[in-house]
Amino acid sequence: MTRALIILLTLSVGLNIGLLFRTSQGDRTPLPPDRPPVPPPVQFERLMDHHLEQMTNGLGLNGDQQAAIRTAHDRLFPSIRESHREVERLRNDAAAAFGGDVDANAFRARVSELSRAQATLDSLLTEVLLAEAAVLDPEQRQQYVKQSPWSRRIEEPARGAPPRRP
Repeated sequence: MTRALIILLTLSVGLNIGLLFRTSQGDRTPLPPDRPPVPPPVQFERLMDHHLEQMTNGLGLNGDQQAAIRTAHDRLFPSIRESHREVERLRNDAAAAFGGDVDANAFRARVSELSRAQATLDSLLTEVLLAEAAVLDPEQRQQYVKQSPWSRRIEEPARGAPPRRP
């Protein structure tokens, strides 16, 4: 169970970093705090097309698997885009609140709201992962884990780290 949680959390972080990277590639004009950067639909679609292409090439997805994954993406990504917008808005709000006179209780409330929004985004990203995993056969799932950059963290303990207990 711990391994699955590590995989899910790492995937969430990776997808969020990917989204943030993609948003930084567009117009470099600073946005006001009430308009956080969000990937335009076309750019977001390219990101998902690239992800599906990488999965197809790396895992040998057949046409039915590709169609099922694309259907899941089409169903979930509008909610993910909206959730990502909300997380960015709340991050901007928290940063602005911290930049002025800091009211500790108000700041805690903003961070708590941000944490809930981030948890919602993480849940949606988890649903994408589960939808993708649902169409993979066991060998493809194992290969998916091996190809993922976070898999090394699961298989190899950090230098100097005590050995894992079974």
